[in-house]
Amino acid sequence: MEEKLYEVNEYKCTVHMFDGRTIIGKININIMGRLSDMFTKNPAPFVVVYDATLGDDPSPRTLILNKSGISWIEPDEPEKTSK
Repeated sequence: MEEKLYEVNEYKCTVHMFDGRTIIGKININIMGRLSDMFTKNPAPFVVVYDATLGDDPSPRTLILNKSGISWIEPDEPEKTSK
């Protein structure tokens, strides 16, 4: 029997930064419930964006973004999986 280590509730998002950069990637909201809760109820100053592309570079990467640098986020529908 495989043990469930953690829950993954990922949202594919477009993140618009105050400096004009645009990042497309995924944010795991885990057990927060909603993507907006990651920014209003989670006191951590950073958010991890993975499978992310930045600008014209198609190479996926993981970015740790300071929430105060984010202007706005455009979410897609969640992709719920368990690992």
